[in-house]
Amino acid sequence: MLSVGRNRALQNLADLVRRDGGLEAALRRGKRSGIDAAFEQGLEQYLDRYGKLSCHDASCTRGEEDVIALVLKLATLASGAHRARMPEDRSALEAGFVSAYGDDQRDEALDLLDLARASYRLRDDDNLFLGRIEGEVARAVQEGRRRLRRRFGHAVDSLKALEVAEGLTNPAFQVPEAAGDETEASALQVEPRQLVGQPAGPGLVSGRARVILVPADLRALEAGEILICDAVDPSMTAVVPLAAGIVERRGGMLIHGAIIAREYGLPCVTGVPDATARLRTGDLITVDGYLGIVTVDREKERIPARKGSLT
Repeated sequence: MLSVGRNRALQNLADLVRRDGGLEAALRRGKRSGIDAAFEQGLEQYLDRYGKLSCHDASCTRGEEDVIALVLKLATLASGAHRARMPEDRSALEAGFVSAYGDDQRDEALDLLDLARASYRLRDDDNLFLGRIEGEVARAVQEGRRRLRRRFGHAVDSLKALEVAEGLTNPAFQVPEAAGDETEASALQVEPRQLVGQPAGPGLVSGRARVILVPADLRALEAGEILICDAVDPSMTAVVPLAAGIVERRGGMLIHGAIIAREYGLPCVTGVPDATARLRTGDLITVDGYLGIVTVDREKERIPARKGSLT
């Protein structure tokens, strides 16, 4: 799968940095000339095949600088830490699957296995292909807003894609009036102590929460933090090795993020209602992947949200 190849390429670059302190120092200084030839070649091959971070939103990456910054973060992990677990003996697993059907259904079992593998690749790869398309659409919308600002100023910044398209093609277009916020803040703010979801990745871990609301938030994920999101999609798996655990608002045992969490051996709880709203970046939380419980320690001091690049 494309995401597996991409993640492996990132890990290979991180291995080169981990073994060469001089390379790490040069990259942190922003120096690219005269660095390790193997790293330079590997980076060029990565960018040529996989693009930047292949996220669904153009704001998720600011170019190869973000790729290098992610590689530097991955290099801080111990060698072999948080790498996807591959079956020790694939042939034995396959033989066990086929034998369960009996000799008279062997061909049917092999066909079913081949279909399942092809389906999983399609399910995974299409997210990355669509992510690139969506990235180009996002850039087109940004350019459209830039042109419309000449006529309407910054009132166009909140326009949706179809509204931007109409504004560029319809001379009579007018920016819609912004709808008023009719919601009223509740006088009683309930601070959750425990959130309950579905156990999706066995394990128990405590750490600081990193809430991902938009793709650009992925830049700030630090090693050892717990990834809180609506759902992990294949375009996000490049940063998963940095996480100590995963909490998802939707899904169950077979959602993509749960599968990835089990492959990396990360505690994971899915299907937590309003997880991205009730949890905040910096909260100290404990993820119980056995029982499907997320415990929040509000008594501990929260760390402020960090903005900016992956560095």
